[in-house]
Amino acid sequence: MGREIERKFLIEKLDESVFLSLGATKKEITQSYLVPSKDYSTRRIRKTKIGGVERYFYTEKSAPYESFARIENEWQIDLNRYLELQKERDLSLNEIAKTRYVFAQNNLTYEVDVFPFFASFDILEIELEDVSQAVTIPSFIKVIKEVSLDKAFTNQSMAREIPSLK
Repeated sequence: MGREIERKFLIEKLDESVFLSLGATKKEITQSYLVPSKDYSTRRIRKTKIGGVERYFYTEKSAPYESFARIENEWQIDLNRYLELQKERDLSLNEIAKTRYVFAQNNLTYEVDVFPFFASFDILEIELEDVSQAVTIPSFIKVIKEVSLDKAFTNQSMAREIPSLK
């Protein structure tokens, strides 16, 4: 079992060239949510595309058990298993598409998710080793607000309803 610890921030939108100048990896991601199981509150399948190469993943996540931490198990699967799992989709949730830029700085990995339905901001995720680990935001990123504990900005919530800034 893996433990996922992440902090999330709404940030002012940046041009793609900023991320590419940092050597960021660009991933096109499409994810669908599956009907939950009794053991996991979130089950999803994800297709990623990097440089024309597609890969498929199945993920299970528990409800958060600490402020920013939860259990996460993820496996790479093949196309046939991905298509089979599509039959278990939770049809009350929309499929989510986003572009993710991943780069390292300050001994941290930063992931900026760009959603087509947000015109003025993106979402920055920072994966941490420990809940108390210090977070450093690169100076070129302008934070609007932290949304780590705001359920409206989970991908699953956005699949249900697109949030608005208040």
